Amino acid sequence: MFYLSQAHLERFQRCPPTFQALYLEQLTAPNDPNYLENQQWGIRFHQAMQQLQLGLSPAQITIDPNLHQSLQDLLTAQPQLLDQQQQQTAAEYRRTLMMDDFLLTIICDWINFGADTLQIYDWKTYRQPRQSEELKDHWQTKLYLYVMAETTGYQPEQLAMTYWFIAPSETPQSLTFQYNQTWHQQIQTELAALLTQLQQDLDQYFQDGTPLHHGDRQTCSHCPPHQHFSEVETLDFLAGKSLEDFLGEIKAVQL
Repeated sequence: MFYLSQAHLERFQRCPPTFQALYLEQLTAPNDPNYLENQQWGIRFHQAMQQLQLGLSPAQITIDPNLHQSLQDLLTAQPQLLDQQQQQTAAEYRRTLMMDDFLLTIICDWINFGADTLQIYDWKTYRQPRQSEELKDHWQTKLYLYVMAETTGYQPEQLAMTYWFIAPSETPQSLTFQYNQTWHQQIQTELAALLTQLQQDLDQYFQDGTPLHHGDRQTCSHCPPHQHFSEVETLDFLAGKSLEDFLGEIKAVQL
């Protein structure tokens, strides 16, 4: 059984050699001090939202004025987050789905279970990118909605996923994708084909060491100029490859 998250699916679909280097060969990129510093804002915000879900108020959670204001702004913009009378809430909510030999796993930052609706929220702790509409085709959006539709009693039309973009000292912005049966079937077809290809590639890799490759595709913006690259080059091109790369350049958050 092979564990798969949205990150695994996204990397394999975009660049199988990167998937091999990162997940099969366990090559990791050196830590960028600037990235780690900026990442702290995201960690602190996610932890604060978990404490908020447990019943603490923003004033009890933090004395940091930026973090406190961001929490207040989000609650003002989305007051139904804490509406316990109408729905059940959960933070860092995990769900799994078996497909063939793969265990698909999602972890939702926040989820609201209503009587007739299920709403998934994801916190992006930077300003909203110009091309954020492309998130609809990212595996985070597709896998989260697909798994929830397959493992709950909700119909696809009752599901939605909202991304909140929350940067320090800026007004939060959001982007919502409403699910439906047609989209669900499209994802199911795409996911089945992707898992079939991944299984074939994994079988060949583990049986005779055949490297993962792009098939007929000749160029890849995520690969180095040539397939046979050194470990140093591998570490270099893996550094910072994430959802943020998919969305394009995002100005660094200064703390």
